[in-house]
Amino acid sequence: MAKVLKPGEKLVGVLIHTEDEHAPYVPAQLWLDAKFGVMAEVPLMVNRPQFAAATRWFRERKPPENLLFRSDSLNVSLFNCRFSRFSDGTYVGVGRIRAGEAVLHERAGAIDEPLIVTSLSSVIDGLADWTGMTSVQWESEMVPGDLGRRKRRVVYTVEPRDGMTWLQGEARMSLTTDWRHDQPGGRGIYLDDRVILQSRFRTPRPVAQHLAEQRKFRDLVTINLGTGGHFHQHHIRDRCFPALGLNGDIHGVEDHQLLSWSTVTEHLLPAAATEWDHVLGHGQLPPALLTKWAREYDNWKRVILPTASVLRRAQTFAQDKVLNASMSIEALGGRLGRMAGEEQTHAGGNRPTTATYFYRAIMHSCIDFSGISSSDADAARAMAEVYNTVKHADKGDFPDPMHTYFTGRIALLLVRVALMHQLTGKDSEIKPFAASWAVKQVFHDMQQNSVTVDSTGKFN
Repeated sequence: MAKVLKPGEKLVGVLIHTEDEHAPYVPAQLWLDAKFGVMAEVPLMVNRPQFAAATRWFRERKPPENLLFRSDSLNVSLFNCRFSRFSDGTYVGVGRIRAGEAVLHERAGAIDEPLIVTSLSSVIDGLADWTGMTSVQWESEMVPGDLGRRKRRVVYTVEPRDGMTWLQGEARMSLTTDWRHDQPGGRGIYLDDRVILQSRFRTPRPVAQHLAEQRKFRDLVTINLGTGGHFHQHHIRDRCFPALGLNGDIHGVEDHQLLSWSTVTEHLLPAAATEWDHVLGHGQLPPALLTKWAREYDNWKRVILPTASVLRRAQTFAQDKVLNASMSIEALGGRLGRMAGEEQTHAGGNRPTTATYFYRAIMHSCIDFSGISSSDADAARAMAEVYNTVKHADKGDFPDPMHTYFTGRIALLLVRVALMHQLTGKDSEIKPFAASWAVKQVFHDMQQNSVTVDSTGKFN
């Protein structure tokens, strides 16, 4: 099994740089910080010539962009390095560097070259359960055994399998299965059976460009499933990280783990629950719709990002859900345009209000509010009032906590369903979810807690 960096585990080795050809090595410790990513710490004797280059890095707060860390157990290529801190003593100092990206393998070629790769693969929680894809197939049969008894034989076939492929601008995206040995201890064979999102360009690109394309799909997964969507692992595949034989000859390319400061906090989160309330099934999102989502992503950011962000957070206040989801609803309502019957929510004759945007989202979601409200317009006004009261200090005290809690739950549902409706363009695709128990349970819980909307558009 390939060597990995465990959070808090410190490796002792040297950093290799090109700042001083006479002293290209400095001693260092390397570790993975759960918040800041891969960190390197360099002890310095500040008045010694062999530490002159490294001392200058920290005093000028400008370390080399790229460094190579070597130790007895692991070599790590560090890219986009940034100054973190420096304790500058009279004789001894300690400097710390944060790597933007780290690849758990030694790079072939010049250290100073920027990190650009043709392929990046990522593990995102929820994909395996939602797609149903697996690397494992098995057959069972009964065969003759000793003393005339029969026994069961099971034959497993484990191999990566291809799934869907689609285009996102210049990137070719794909879903495939992947498996690796996973040995937590004990006897037997353990496999980690995963679904991988891969981005590939014709020419090598920075990791940030790969992640920008992958985040578009990741946000779709989060909104569709209503939870999860964390990056749990990255691997790169490129000729600058070849597979080497014992004699140093290149035998091709292979996957190597990459750690990015921008996603490392997600790697350490527990996987989200495997019970998904997805709006659309895997088969309802063909390649053409995934391409459409990516194409429209930038235009719909104000709708997508606030809701996707709060859905990925495990611990949130009810007020957070109200604010984020309502920001999405305001942006969504502005894009959906006028709908029949919305005049009841207007102000000053013909001016749309926040309640108007909630009304448009309700109408676009196909969700039935009759169980808790006499009209969709009343429900829209009630939720808008909770949002405005939470948002604006001059509205007085915070709303009733129960009203805030249910407004947040409903608003998140509205954004999720309305966005999937906008993507597919078909009522028939979203109506099964709009009428599902996942939605009905929210209104059932409201009834159980005696929370309804009256004819004046207020919760009671």
